[in-house]
Amino acid sequence: RGRYAPVPAPQTVSPPTPLRWAAPAAALAVASAVVAVRILRRRR
Repeated sequence: RGRYAPVPAPQTVSPPTPLRWAAPAAALAVASAVVAVRILRRRR
């Protein structure tokens, strides 16, 4: 490991609640945006 490598923290603590729904929500928002752009491009 390098000098600046972070020390691996134990993954026993669960992540904060906002992160649990923020990640899936962001992925769903990106997917819906892609679908919307495709539909708008198809209409023109």
